[in-house]
Amino acid sequence: MLNWKPYADLIIHNAIIYTADLSLAEICSGNYNFPVIEHGFAAAKDGRTIAVGSGDWRIYAGSDTKIIDAKGLPLLPGLIDCHIHDMEFGLEQMGMDFSRCLSLEEMQKTITQYVKTASPGSWLKGSGWNECLWDSNRPPCCKDLDKFAPKNPLYCQHISHHICVTNSLGLRLAKITKDTPDPEGGSIGHFDNGEPNGLFYDRAAIALLEHVMPETCEEEHIKALETSGAILNRFGITQVMNSMMTCDEMRAYLQARKQNRLSYRANLMFSLDRSLGDVHVQAERIKQMTAVTGFGDDMVKMAGIKIILDGVMSAGTAALREEYEHISGRGSTSYSSHDLKLLAQLAGKYHWQVGIHCCGDRSADMAMDMFEQTCHPQNRHFIIHLTLAHPDQISRLKASDISLALQPAINTELGEQAVIGQKYSNLYMPLQTLFREGIIVGGSSDAPVVTCSPFAGMASAVERRLSDGSIHRPNERISIRQALLMWTRGSAYLCHTENTCGKIAAGALADYIIIDTPLLNTSADEIRHTRVLHTILGGKTVYQI
Repeated sequence: MLNWKPYADLIIHNAIIYTADLSLAEICSGNYNFPVIEHGFAAAKDGRTIAVGSGDWRIYAGSDTKIIDAKGLPLLPGLIDCHIHDMEFGLEQMGMDFSRCLSLEEMQKTITQYVKTASPGSWLKGSGWNECLWDSNRPPCCKDLDKFAPKNPLYCQHISHHICVTNSLGLRLAKITKDTPDPEGGSIGHFDNGEPNGLFYDRAAIALLEHVMPETCEEEHIKALETSGAILNRFGITQVMNSMMTCDEMRAYLQARKQNRLSYRANLMFSLDRSLGDVHVQAERIKQMTAVTGFGDDMVKMAGIKIILDGVMSAGTAALREEYEHISGRGSTSYSSHDLKLLAQLAGKYHWQVGIHCCGDRSADMAMDMFEQTCHPQNRHFIIHLTLAHPDQISRLKASDISLALQPAINTELGEQAVIGQKYSNLYMPLQTLFREGIIVGGSSDAPVVTCSPFAGMASAVERRLSDGSIHRPNERISIRQALLMWTRGSAYLCHTENTCGKIAAGALADYIIIDTPLLNTSADEIRHTRVLHTILGGKTVYQI
């Protein structure tokens, strides 16, 4: 009998293969020792892996097989970011970048340079300012910006994307006055005399500005996906979950896929944006959605529904059980417990997965109440961020099979510790405890909030270094194996793709990356600066140095 084997389209050989091939049950029971194959090869055909091992790879090679010599470097599964705003990330590459501004003056200089080439009257967009890194330690206001853009309205997002500042021209165009009421789920900043100061807090308020700005057309959306794709592939990302989509934006993914302009797999979450209406409006939007979780294919698929329940720590709008230490108040929530339960019941009725943005411990309490009362574990509901976690909350996560999408790089880059204060410091992102309790944790960036580099996120999880250089709660460090499993198996689970993605195994999709760093035997700093040399999606190269 002939021992027939199909010729592969692609073979990568002479690699150290980090397979990440563990089941979720194994990981939850504390096994993080995925197989590592020395002098290994992976063979792919028709977009899927057909063989992995350390034997003779030549038996899979035909005359048309593309053969890549990894030269003894690590071969990993394509990495998965389970909470990112990839379209917004792409759009922001076209605007002003304030992320490197270490003072208000540097932000003003950036605006001045941008105004030189702008048409008078056009909206100028920028993002990334972070007053926590400035000596002044205060956010900019309209008066700080007016003379630098006298003829152009400004839309300048904070690094958290939960605060936005505009100039006086922007306020006039949006018709914001001292008498404008705060929208439900957001707030407008004011000077001591009651006049608006140009600051808008949380989505419902920021939408007041966005509603008077020109809409982004479909081609701009597609171009943004191309732009973000090039960057994501450079960092080894082959799959994402975008957790804040509108119907128009979803259509852009389908068109980008049709036009071969999408270079990564996209799982899309429909956003229940509080700025678009109250709970009854959101309920109608759920009922009108014709797709459900899982609808789509390997490239573009519906993932579920996202609910933004509170704000963020850095803005003082995350909903806390107790008062902030250095800011008055306890933050706020976008929905009441009653409204949240209504949305959850509808999501369950229509078989939607639900991801809830919760940065504060009080909002996390509400989310867990909702999941426990109305949702089924098989839907894989999850909490996004969970910046703070009490022991009782961790117990509830475990008991209810609630998963998490976490962003360790925020710990390093955002400087939230100054806002959190000492009384909450010991609750901040207890990664090792979460792993020890068997809770599924997906790795993500929340880009453009912080860098999209998974290796920066892994380094932050392994080291736990804060923005001021100090090490925070070293007992909550995780190993690099655990960190790698966050961006592979954990994220794949949240995306419902754990059978085909996030591992190198026969039958899985042929998403691979070759890197220049032996991750399992190196320092956190070297992990952070890892370079991706080759990114492959479905057996085809999408990035190569």
